[in-house]
Amino acid sequence: MLKDIKKKFILIIKKTISFDSDLTEAISLFYQNGRVDGILHYINLRFCQFFYKVCHPFSSKKNNLGYFFVKNKTLSMALSDIGKHMKDNIENERKQKKKRNPFNIYVRFTNYTFLTLPPHPQQLYFDHIPNALLKKLNFSLEKSGLYKECSKIINTNFTVSQLRTWLFFTNNNKNDVSIGKHYDMLPPGTLKIMYYQGSFSENLPALTLYPINSDPVKIIGDDPILIFNSNAIEHGAPFPERIRPTIEITLTPSVKNSYEAIQAGYMAGTKYNPFLKAKSGISIMVAK
Repeated sequence: MLKDIKKKFILIIKKTISFDSDLTEAISLFYQNGRVDGILHYINLRFCQFFYKVCHPFSSKKNNLGYFFVKNKTLSMALSDIGKHMKDNIENERKQKKKRNPFNIYVRFTNYTFLTLPPHPQQLYFDHIPNALLKKLNFSLEKSGLYKECSKIINTNFTVSQLRTWLFFTNNNKNDVSIGKHYDMLPPGTLKIMYYQGSFSENLPALTLYPINSDPVKIIGDDPILIFNSNAIEHGAPFPERIRPTIEITLTPSVKNSYEAIQAGYMAGTKYNPFLKAKSGISIMVAK
């Protein structure tokens, strides 16, 4: 009798949760990894969405695809300059990494989740982009107006919680594997801005999206900029034909829009507690 009651209770909870995919994500993070940050981000998401709806009672049509492409000259130039900086400073970056505090190479701020897995062997991460280039990026993000389009995917304002930049090298080792199909296990409400420098074709795209209810979408063309919900859309990337600069900007819900690019280290994810500020220096962190 008690077992039947428990089963019915669990079934009711599952059905209730199934109506809220964001809550499902938060609970999945807790169930799989014992992480409560998903719950904190879920609370933050709902609070920010409520504030957004109060300020935008007649918000524009929702983007049900979960992704869109950006064509903006100022933003493209800012991202291109960062890509050029990386290509021009390959050896210098490798030397600097050896001189820095080993732990600070991976995670540079407090209050961030972080990965414990090593980076892909064919990728070189740049965690110290010059301030002049970052300021140019901040300015171009604000002027681009793309946050308005992001709000059509998730009805909220956004802040940049992480900026990762890296070079993806061609495959010279048969044992290395490309970036296979996967979902990003990030807190609910998270969006990604992705920039790929180079020319990409149907035969060798920069990235391929695998939406649940449609055909695969290949990211092609010259220097494409993609914004998408990486938690909801499976995606994967092949090895590039030439060295490929890649820039990844992680957006999380916020009461007001913020465009300041934060480089928290290539192994850092998002803030553990979205209600607390991150500080430079390493203290207590929580691993994924």
